[in-house]
Amino acid sequence: MTDEERLTKARSYFPHIQEGIVYLNHAAIGPYSSPVQKAMNGYINERAIDNIENFPHLLRVIEETLGFIGEIINAPTQNIEFAPNTSYGLNVLAQGLSWNPGDRIIIPACEFPANVYPFLQLRSQGVEVDFVPHNNGTFAVEDIEALITDQTRLLTLSWVQFLSGFRADLASIAALCNSKNILLSVDAIQGLGALEIDVQELGIDFLASGGHKWLLSAQGVGFVYVSDSLLEKLDPMLGWLNGPVDWRNLTKYDMTPYPDARKFRLGTLNGLGITALHASLKLYREMDPSWCERNLLRITRYARQRLESLGLTVYGSPEESHMAGISSFVHPESEALFGELNQHRIYTALRDDKLRFAPGYYASTEDIDRAASVIASYLGG
Repeated sequence: MTDEERLTKARSYFPHIQEGIVYLNHAAIGPYSSPVQKAMNGYINERAIDNIENFPHLLRVIEETLGFIGEIINAPTQNIEFAPNTSYGLNVLAQGLSWNPGDRIIIPACEFPANVYPFLQLRSQGVEVDFVPHNNGTFAVEDIEALITDQTRLLTLSWVQFLSGFRADLASIAALCNSKNILLSVDAIQGLGALEIDVQELGIDFLASGGHKWLLSAQGVGFVYVSDSLLEKLDPMLGWLNGPVDWRNLTKYDMTPYPDARKFRLGTLNGLGITALHASLKLYREMDPSWCERNLLRITRYARQRLESLGLTVYGSPEESHMAGISSFVHPESEALFGELNQHRIYTALRDDKLRFAPGYYASTEDIDRAASVIASYLGG
């Protein structure tokens, strides 16, 4: 199958395209594909009529979904557990480690709040946070290294910055952390589904992501990955599913957790959300993650060239090595352009007075041309 044929096939799965909508806001929330829509409808019908107590079927979907996640990040399923969102996942790390007064955490100063507040809360335990200075949402590995002290225990950062679209050099950063015996945590929500990642090859200790952006799944479902060495150090919050359940003696109250990532499973999982994630990951695998990344970077590059030619300025790094799926543009009339695009059913985002483009892996140059045409017409008028 050629790249052009694959793109045509990918686009056939998204109903909004057939409705004439150009959706360029995956950094906020991704649209449902027809397979996801079908799977969710099937689950709802099952729970309403056909198989109300659908636990055996759901358990198979849960296990298969964990396997899909393991494939796309290259991790054993025993190191992966579902989480309702990225924020919850990062709190698993922040609240699960045993902290000492004087411990230090490094965080880029351009992070989304979800990757800041769980760690600022640790100040009440005497933990200090050091912020990496940034330049338009970008920073260098040397900026991180300059903040490392003997008390630094953790570096937590986004794989892709939510506004500039800056892709961090995880390989160099992970090597630095490993050499200094510092834990590396990655907020991956703006990268997964857009770019490929190998957590074992990179040596990432902890990763958290939601499924509702580039993974094109439902809100309220995501996951955490925890390395073998960190699993032993993280204490879970306790519910009733952190360990094996003795259904014949539920009042035994045995608080012994599982030895693997299942120990972070507090209670009942989001069956509908996991069903959606299962279907979206199945489609992602069918489309081939390497092709998805290649096409998305091609479209991102094209979008930057087209909009810069119209007088918009890219916010962040111009280097392709740091490029992901997000491009934000600076223009005196950004808010007006945002509104004009909406009027033409072209959906982007307005963040910090910047016009943010975030196409999906199924995007085409025609999508960008349509947006550029609206912008050119408005500015020319």
